[in-house]
Amino acid sequence: MKTFIITALVIVSLFTLTACSGEASIPMTDKEKAESHGMSLQEYKEMKDASARMGMDIDDHMKMMGGE
Repeated sequence: MKTFIITALVIVSLFTLTACSGEASIPMTDKEKAESHGMSLQEYKEMKDASARMGMDIDDHMKMMGGE
């Protein structure tokens, strides 16, 4: 029984450490996203608003428009 508890604790510890060891990704700002798509900030915001009106994600909208 003692071996089982130790094994369980080791497994839980490994999962916890693995989950915490990844680098936290910081969301990109609109300005960074615009630059990654090769657009001005104003163009990106207009495209983002248009995609929101259509109920789409900006990336899906860009693919539909042939931007990627």
